[in-house]
Amino acid sequence: MSEHKEVEARYVDIEKNMEISSQMGIFSAPTVLVYMDGQLVARESGYFSLDALLGDIERYLELRK
Repeated sequence: MSEHKEVEARYVDIEKNMEISSQMGIFSAPTVLVYMDGQLVARESGYFSLDALLGDIERYLELRK
């Protein structure tokens, strides 16, 4: 992700922030939500492929050009 300077990461402890978790539809950990330009561009829960997540981000960036 270091090559994508426009991507910012945030960590939310779902046990301490149950209201946010519920609003975002997060019911298991880990869950990764990637928002760009205010849009959800990738969502993965549980064990997932980092390549798949990066692929979703890169597809969005290509479409945005």
